[in-house]
Amino acid sequence: MMGGFTLLEDRKRKWGAVSEDKFEKREGKNWAYLAVADGVSRDPMNNYPDLNTEKGKKIMIKNYPKPSIAKKAAEIAVKSGDLYSANKKIKKFNIVVIRDPDWLKNDLAGCTAAITHVKGDILEYQFIASCGVAVVDVFGVVKFRTEDEYWKTDESRWALVLKAEFVQGFLDSIGKRHKWWSHPEGRLIMRRMFRNKPKQKFSFGVLTGEDEAENYIRKGRIKLREGDVVLVYTDGLTNALFSKTGLELIAKRDFSGLKEYCKSMVNSEGTVVYWIRK
Repeated sequence: MMGGFTLLEDRKRKWGAVSEDKFEKREGKNWAYLAVADGVSRDPMNNYPDLNTEKGKKIMIKNYPKPSIAKKAAEIAVKSGDLYSANKKIKKFNIVVIRDPDWLKNDLAGCTAAITHVKGDILEYQFIASCGVAVVDVFGVVKFRTEDEYWKTDESRWALVLKAEFVQGFLDSIGKRHKWWSHPEGRLIMRRMFRNKPKQKFSFGVLTGEDEAENYIRKGRIKLREGDVVLVYTDGLTNALFSKTGLELIAKRDFSGLKEYCKSMVNSEGTVVYWIRK
């Protein structure tokens, strides 16, 4: 059995938000391929409206670029079969569409992603940042799960940013009770100074075509047993999939029920593809 779905939060769907997750799934007699990618959201404008209001959020959605080049990066990733080649293809794409990046409205197109190849009872995987791979046994027990390399260090990363000498002038200008991400200078600093910067302690990786992104690709292999469910997912469904209810539904092979449950739990947008080893 193989399947998959992408879900968008109700409020985002009502506003007309653009879906930027993609997935790919294929299988043969003794093999399977599953991949997901999460296009990294872009700035529709350099200066955000007030996102604490419905009006501000609708303005953001209205001005969001269509078609989304973040979604295009995700499409490239899931069809590449390998995250290293995906990064190189995204580089070629960005050379054409983003000639002069400013890390704001003209930021590089990018995505996070996870890819698996199954041959016989061996699963090989690759992932970057917050997309992941997991294996759940016939009893609904998680026997393997990749570690989220973005959100696990998020608090520490922000603490480091606040101490970095090169951002002190910006911090002084916006005061102690700042909302970092609402300022274009904050978003620019994070993307330019901490994204795909391996020498920064709490940097993070995104497939943007930059050579340094490949430092953040993780890979490995595990052995599967009969009845194991392979999950490849984006972070918007993490809480739902690995909750008590989510795992019970997976154990029952109730994937229609799982989709309905995930609809009420999805964080912004989320995708999962699944496959059961016979």
